Amino acid sequence: GQARYPSAAGSADQPLAIWNEYTGITTFGSLYGGRPYYAYDEFGWDGGSFAYPIEGDLLWETDAKDLWVGSTSVSYDDDLGMPVINTVYNDWTRGDRWLFHSEAYEDGYVVFGTEQKVIDEVNDLVGGDDTGSFNTSPYVSCTPDGMCAVGVVGLFLGADNDASSISNYHTGIFKMSDDHGASWYGCDGDPDQGCAPSTDGDNYYFIPDAVWEDLVATQFNYEYVDECAGTTDLINDFWSYYEDDFKVDANGNPHWSIQVLGCGAEYCYYVPESGIYHFTIDREYLDNPGPVNTATGWNWSFVI
Repeated sequence: GQARYPSAAGSADQPLAIWNEYTGITTFGSLYGGRPYYAYDEFGWDGGSFAYPIEGDLLWETDAKDLWVGSTSVSYDDDLGMPVINTVYNDWTRGDRWLFHSEAYEDGYVVFGTEQKVIDEVNDLVGGDDTGSFNTSPYVSCTPDGMCAVGVVGLFLGADNDASSISNYHTGIFKMSDDHGASWYGCDGDPDQGCAPSTDGDNYYFIPDAVWEDLVATQFNYEYVDECAGTTDLINDFWSYYEDDFKVDANGNPHWSIQVLGCGAEYCYYVPESGIYHFTIDREYLDNPGPVNTATGWNWSFVI
């Protein structure tokens, strides 16, 4: 009855389920005691016999940890001859986004290493608290051969007051990995190209402002008439809402699906152009993207 926010993945041999428990344990300073667990089927895909829940964080009882809303992904390391599991969580007490990378795997049993702070919300983004945040839950996604991405939709520090030198848009913010999630990196360049610094020095990628400006100019630059209220509003802005997802494809290229609302001077509206939009780029051009909606640049499209 305490289980929350399940997620699932699988190796070639076993299905894997992760979740967190709402334990209420506050001994170490945690507000809610969100604690990660996982289970696997001991008899494989046709077994129907899941193992007793296993700790996802072997050092959980050492800090004010409060881990919720996990995302997981599986790849296969040919050099090690075993699957690699990555899971990433919100923390509702400490903030930030924390990733666990497997160090060992045998027949479904996973040993996760020490947590990594992969997204520094407190120092790099507009901070949230236990009641909510501008920044979404994290996502992790890997190809079978270990090209991975991890990210959130969020606001860079100062963006809630239009004071960010990086971007003031609510945008996709992420890191990439070429080694099954053992290490993570962004790009070291101009914010105009979608590059942002980070406190840990690994930096971030993000969907550049030019992409959003092209979308707004194409989709939302018109006058909206509210026939019920008898008012008009110029739809010339947007807000990316909280229905979203983030994946890499088979080639390791990042893909965002994000709900976008058209906005006017005071309000955002569910006008026909509001909905789910898809954003992607060839990973080879992430550090220096070409013009929007070209083969070398970020591409966006309306989905539904």
